[in-house]
Formats: sequence, C-alpha cells, structure tokens
Amino acid sequence: MRQRRSSAFGVAEQAVAAGSSLLGPVVLTESFQVKEFRHERLSLGHGHLSGPLVAEHLHAARSVVLAICSIGPALEEAASQCFVEDPALALGLDAFGSAAVDLLGQAMCQMVDEQANAEGERTSVPLSPGLVGWPVANGQRPDLRPLGRGLGGVRLTEGT
Repeated sequence: MRQRRSSAFGVAEQAVAAGSSLLGPVVLTESFQVKEFRHERLSLGHGHLSGPLVAEHLHAARSVVLAICSIGPALEEAASQCFVEDPALALGLDAFGSAAVDLLGQAMCQMVDEQANAEGERTSVPLSPGLVGWPVANGQRPDLRPLGRGLGGVRLTEGT
C-alpha cells in the first residue's frame, strides 16, 4: 500500500494513532464446573449454555471459562463523532477497534490455554455468541451474566 501511495494507508495510520490512546482494555473471566450435558445443553449450575455449536465442542467439558473482553467505549464514541466529517477515518477507527478487541480475546484465550496445559487439561476452540450454531441470545442470557458483578464499565447489548 505504501508503494502505491494509497490513501487508505494514510487513513489506517491516522486511525491507529488516534485510536491507540482511546483503548481501555478490560478482561473479565470466571470458571464454572460443568454439572451436566444433555440435549445440546451444558448446565453450569448458575446457568447453562446451549446450541449445536456448544454441543459439538463442549459435550465432554468438565469446566468452562466464561470471558468478557472489551476495549471500552471511547474508541466507538470517537468513531461515531467523526463519522459526519470524516467517514473514512470513522471506518478506520472502527476497524482498528475490531482488531484490538480480537487481539485482546486471543491473548485471553492463550492465557486460558497455558493455564489448562499447566494443569494437564486441554481446551476447545474459543466459542463466542453470534457464531453459526450459537445465537447471541443463547450466549448472553441474564443467567449467564455472573461476570456482571464487576463488569468494569462493560455493557452487554442485544447485538454484541
């Protein structure tokens, strides 16, 4: 992109520069023992996970780590504010935010993997509500929000 002097490269650089100071990463996790698995439903005692994706990957699980990863609201607010005057930058900020929260989630998953390996356990692939086979509504029901005790400013919505 630099060689072609693409304007997209400049927007990307501007988004990274402006967005970096707006990141407020928060990771909340809690581990639950699996009580029972039956009919695509994994009972955790406090709540349950259900759906075809859950059944496929977690049917033999003995425990589950629930996690919430967020970069905070500042970047999204900045992208919304600049959308009218500079839609390209707003989209760049949004893309930067998506990449940042994805990297935060990957780092959290790596930590869980390392802890499981140290204990002689294995992990499944990371699962997120909204993936095919696990609708957002199934993964973010009120009985699955025990992390809500200390959300650190994280707000769960219908679409996230």
